[in-house]
Amino acid sequence: MDVDLIIPPRKGLAKGEYESLLISEETNVIQAEPKQVSGLISKLDYIRFVRSKLGSGVKHITDDGLGYLLYFIPTEKSIVTCHGINIPYLDYFSARTKLIYGFCLKCMSRATRVHAVSNWAKRDILTYTKVPADRIDVVRFGLNSKIFRPRNGSYIRDTFGIPEKNKIVLYVGSEQPRKNVPTLIEAFYRLKKKMPNVTLVKVGTDGWPGMRERVLKQIESLGLQKDVIFAGWYPNNELPKLYNSADVFVFPSYSEGFGVPPLEALACGLPVITTDKTSLPEIVGDAAIKLSDPFDSKLLADAMEKVLTNNGLKQDMIKKGLKQAKEFTWEKYTKGVYKIYEEVWNSK
Repeated sequence: MDVDLIIPPRKGLAKGEYESLLISEETNVIQAEPKQVSGLISKLDYIRFVRSKLGSGVKHITDDGLGYLLYFIPTEKSIVTCHGINIPYLDYFSARTKLIYGFCLKCMSRATRVHAVSNWAKRDILTYTKVPADRIDVVRFGLNSKIFRPRNGSYIRDTFGIPEKNKIVLYVGSEQPRKNVPTLIEAFYRLKKKMPNVTLVKVGTDGWPGMRERVLKQIESLGLQKDVIFAGWYPNNELPKLYNSADVFVFPSYSEGFGVPPLEALACGLPVITTDKTSLPEIVGDAAIKLSDPFDSKLLADAMEKVLTNNGLKQDMIKKGLKQAKEFTWEKYTKGVYKIYEEVWNSK
């Protein structure tokens, strides 16, 4: 069974290596360089590029942002992966981007099957597209348990010169509006009033024009310049040394199609505080503290203080987190996606 794996134009292969798991000797990887796809003319060139590379097997578009391809390529035996639609988040995009993404959603209904990365993503698809439920398959992402596992470590403290007496709050992710970083900064400010010996470490790029400047101004206005560390971007295989050297992981996002970082943190034995919005309750289960209001900085500050000062609670969260993480494996993910391939391949 041949598979055309159509991967978004970007540096490197995959989101969390998920696409690389699907590559075999029978896989035809179709991926252009990012510079080839900016602007309308380039997009037309990109469509021609994809069409020229297609074989005769199953066509798997691995990101719903490329859903528009289904208008320009043969749709028989096709699959598109939907990472979550997050309609409220679209308010932050330009009119042009909204128009293109709206077209992607319409084209999604042309696919033979739609792969949803979570039950929440499936709910989005049913709400905002015309894809019927019997053509949607939920196969959730997994983790490499050989990489994401508990280990003793002091990487953060050693690398960034954080005093031994300080507790370390970790956030891994971008500064996109939906990630809600300003609320995290405000909550950290509140926490620091009660617990002076605490440091916030932010891992990842800004991911959104102008957000880093906004966050830095907020940090300066609150006098937190020496207390918040921007660690930059780390590849997946290096993230565990960060998770394994922090005291609590905080992820106040209000819109996630799946939400990989909280799961990674759980697998490394790190207590997690997140929200009860979109897919996050599905991912963390009862292993994390889930806040009902993502924008309540006091609520978040109180939760951080509770985890950092109550060792019994922390140990209970670690135990539950390790159990929850075992539900998400690479084996389950690849087996689930290959099952979709087989069913699509054998469909009339």
